[in-house]
Amino acid sequence: VNDTVGTLAEGIYRDKDCVAGVIFGTGTNAAYVECKAMFPKLQDSDPNQEYMIINMEWGNFQSDNLPRTEYDQELDEKSTHPKEQIFEKMISGKYLGDIVRRVLLKMAQAQFFGEAVPEGLTKEFMVGTDVVSAMHEDTSVDLHRVGQILIDVFKNDRRGRKFGFVRFLDVQDTEELLQLLRQIWVGSFKLRVNKARKVGEGFGRSRDALPPSMKEPFESIRAIRGGHSYKEVVMNYKPDKGDKLWNGKAVSKHRVKGIL
Repeated sequence: VNDTVGTLAEGIYRDKDCVAGVIFGTGTNAAYVECKAMFPKLQDSDPNQEYMIINMEWGNFQSDNLPRTEYDQELDEKSTHPKEQIFEKMISGKYLGDIVRRVLLKMAQAQFFGEAVPEGLTKEFMVGTDVVSAMHEDTSVDLHRVGQILIDVFKNDRRGRKFGFVRFLDVQDTEELLQLLRQIWVGSFKLRVNKARKVGEGFGRSRDALPPSMKEPFESIRAIRGGHSYKEVVMNYKPDKGDKLWNGKAVSKHRVKGIL
């Protein structure tokens, strides 16, 4: 039994007023009950059959009136079967994640997230619809869960280097902080720092001015080489006495929330 027809049959079994069954999964389709009199070519069929089920196969529907974006068009052009299953490619679970990936890729290329373009965003279907769904469910003020998920996607840049996002609070001089951070070494690894082109809520604000959801203890979520978190490295770093750039100052004066 076709899954869409089966869905309709179950719906009618549970509620006699059900008139359609719709599938929104890896693919998409719909089936509905129609009066047989609507189809002239079927008038010579069983006279006792007043209604019939129509399996629409609407995934293959296409029209100039569909609101297709540049991302929909690009996905279709690079798909295995271009110009087929257009409606399905716009709304089904198999493709929605990659549409979002293409949007994020364009944002990254415009340096929305910094100078580097994450390698993960250049790979087709790297972002699944399940990931998009998880981000959609994040209703927190600072979109903390969204940040965690995107970091998993952004885990490597084009040179294969690991990176993540960090928020500093109570920062008075952003450029000074960037210079200080760029002097830090973690073993044989030099810390590379860039400022995001776009900054979100809370940037440059004091902790007291933040909404309650952003006042939680600042804890590192992941560990880096050697078992040290980003926060531990920054807070405990001691510059060489000959390092004039530091001028006796310490990065630890800034409260840190690190994710790596």
